[in-house]
Amino acid sequence: MRKGELARYDSAERRFVPYLAGASIQYVDASRDGKWLVWSTWPGGVLWRGRVDGSDKLQLTRSGVWAGLPRWSPDGKWIAFTGESAPGGPLSVSLVSADGGEVRVLAQPEPGLGHWDVCWLADGQSLVFSHFQASRPGLLRVDVRTGRVSPLPGAEDLQYPKCGPHGEVFAIIRLREPGPTPHRLFSPDRGTWEDLGPVPSAAWATFTPDGKALVGLNTDPLRVEKFRFDTRRSEVVVDLRDQSLAFGGAVPWMGLGPDGSPLILQNRSTSDIYALDWEAP
Repeated sequence: MRKGELARYDSAERRFVPYLAGASIQYVDASRDGKWLVWSTWPGGVLWRGRVDGSDKLQLTRSGVWAGLPRWSPDGKWIAFTGESAPGGPLSVSLVSADGGEVRVLAQPEPGLGHWDVCWLADGQSLVFSHFQASRPGLLRVDVRTGRVSPLPGAEDLQYPKCGPHGEVFAIIRLREPGPTPHRLFSPDRGTWEDLGPVPSAAWATFTPDGKALVGLNTDPLRVEKFRFDTRRSEVVVDLRDQSLAFGGAVPWMGLGPDGSPLILQNRSTSDIYALDWEAP
């Protein structure tokens, strides 16, 4: 049986400890005020929200349709996510109230494609996202009020955006030739995109609350790192090579708790072993 255990890195004890009673969940995102969490069950992919202590839980999406990558709106009233609108359907950009209710599909992909990495811009009225497929670069913006989708200016060669607390946007540059993948950062103060070069810890990158750094996963070697924008250098937070991690895709998930502590999903899956005695006739 596939099962995980959510764990938080305790920097004082220098070890991972169970978080939210070790629930089998991933894609955890904290509200701006640090009082609420939203997450997706693993492996089922059902969205729930609750307080940081796990109380007041509410199911937001129905079972049988996958939903993930949830993101709280700046005002804490809405949750945007990527998910199926029907079982086995394409991944769309959707929106649901933090108090529950009907799920609204904001952006449906073209046939054969899917959307990924939706996040909120600083105005709280629009979302930015990209296609999941590497063959279709370019960031897209959707107006939450009207549902109008348009290309994000200056981001035609970018993919997989991450949004910061003050309007920053971090994304990869999708090159057509092999080599290290470079990244770019949009600074609202300058109003321009800035080339950062390759960022080793870009997998599941999450902005720190002050917007001055990213915490993400370096997959070679497997460890959590913090990339600082002022120095453009990474520092190791914790090595993960001794951890048994749950895989929902090519790269194990990693996130941040309300206090900025790294979160991982440890693999606690089990297998049943059977013995069969057989006598030939």
